[in-house]
This record gives sequence, structure tokens and C-alpha cells, in this order.
Amino acid sequence: MAWPGLLELLFTDEEFAQQTHFKGKIAPGPLTLYMMLGLWQQLGTFSDTAMGLLLFDKVKFVAPVRPGDTIRAEVELIEKKETPKSDRGVARWHWKCTNQKNEVVVEMESANLVKRRNA
Repeated sequence: MAWPGLLELLFTDEEFAQQTHFKGKIAPGPLTLYMMLGLWQQLGTFSDTAMGLLLFDKVKFVAPVRPGDTIRAEVELIEKKETPKSDRGVARWHWKCTNQKNEVVVEMESANLVKRRNA
């Protein structure tokens, strides 16, 4: 087993993390991103309409998430586009994840291929 690198120690070793500019352990940015996606998935927004994830864009890790933090995800539809196929379209979203102090910790945009409603 290899010795953990410095990055892994930031997430797992409180004594090491105390010596960094974060002043303590933090969650890895991608973990926060996936937790945010998971929170939205639980709402069932795409249960019957999702056809595929097209992109993540403009991902910004604004502030650290620390052990014990509570996060909340907000998602806003910012654009809808038709596609050449009449049964589908593209939905573009703006995501914001905040902690218990209402501080933004992650922001991003995404686009999904979705089923269209029958006209």
C-alpha cells in the first residue's frame, strides 16, 4: 500500500490539514459536486424524462466543505432548446450548492438531453 499523498492527507489527517491554509480537514471538491447531484436526483426531477447528461460547464469550487457541514442544492433551469428530433430537447441548468451558513461552496452549469412533452 502506498503512502498517501499530500492531497489525500488534506481530506483525512486533521493534524496535517491544520497546518494548511484551510486550517482543518475538508471534503474533496468532486465529492461535494456529486453530493449536490445526488440531492437533486432524490427529487425525481428526471425520473421519466432523462435521456443523457451532455456536459458539466463552468464548475467553480468557491469555498471548502468541512466535516459536519450541511449542504443544500439549488437548481435553476436557464435554457431550453429544441433538437432536430421532435421527441427530445436540451435543458441547461445553473447549480448552486450552499452550506448551513448560506455560503456558496460550489457553482456550475450542466446540460441534459431530455424527453419533450407531446405538443
